[in-house]
Amino acid sequence: MKLHRLEITAFGPFAGHEVVDFDRLNEAGVFLLNGETGAGKTSVLDAICFALYSSAPTTVAMGGRKPGHSDHADPDTAPLVELEFTSGGRRWHISRSPAWNKPSKRAASGWSEQHAKVLLREWVDGQWQERSHRPDEVGQTIEHVIGLNREQFTQVMMLPQGRFAQFLRAGSKEREKLLETLFGTDIYPRIQQELKNLAAISQSELEALQLEQQRDVERVTQLNDQFVEVLGELPVGTVTLPPHASAEAGEILARDTGDGSSQSAESSVGTRAPEPEGEGESQEPVTVAQLCERITTRRQN
Repeated sequence: MKLHRLEITAFGPFAGHEVVDFDRLNEAGVFLLNGETGAGKTSVLDAICFALYSSAPTTVAMGGRKPGHSDHADPDTAPLVELEFTSGGRRWHISRSPAWNKPSKRAASGWSEQHAKVLLREWVDGQWQERSHRPDEVGQTIEHVIGLNREQFTQVMMLPQGRFAQFLRAGSKEREKLLETLFGTDIYPRIQQELKNLAAISQSELEALQLEQQRDVERVTQLNDQFVEVLGELPVGTVTLPPHASAEAGEILARDTGDGSSQSAESSVGTRAPEPEGEGESQEPVTVAQLCERITTRRQN
């Protein structure tokens, strides 16, 4: 957003017609608004905010009254603030008058109430084109064009001079609280706390899953040990192992068959070791299902 020109008439402390040419000031890059106390520095900022948002929070925040017709101006002169600015590559002109009382000979009170007025125009193709004169429509357009509502504009674009002096003198803790008040940064500690809470919940869930995984590993190890133990108690040459049998079980089967080598579980699939001569009747092969039954019985006992 860039300000170009501000015109103030019979508004606030300004009795006459005042013009601020911001384009000339902008040529310097940075400029200072300087003057004696009561000269109207804050009122200039109020006039800008009033033109845009129909309010002057800086003066009100410092204990002053709402802006209106200047007490120093001619009673018949209408108060008016005009602001020309550019935002988002579009040039705008807004003129706004507050409600005020005009002298009237016909009114019993001697005063005629004048309603607030506003007019918003846009520079298009070398001329000003009217966009709206309704306060609600103008307010929505200004907020859309600038991208800030009144509260955000005053917090981001204008730092009241009383608060600024307080900010300079404050300590770190007080300055933090003041910044939270001025810029509404109190939401960030709440976000930080919420993220901490979510992280704690995720950590708790992770630890629970890791504990469950550890228990599963222990159960599988226990079952494998029981399988190997039962396998070692079976008569020689009576076991037929599936392809996924453990290597340890294959080694036990190879040892029991007496071939002196460590055969893999896959090499013993579907085979039956020969019985030594002189032995009694041959034993029936033991299936995996029967081994599981034995393991279950052993665990129950």
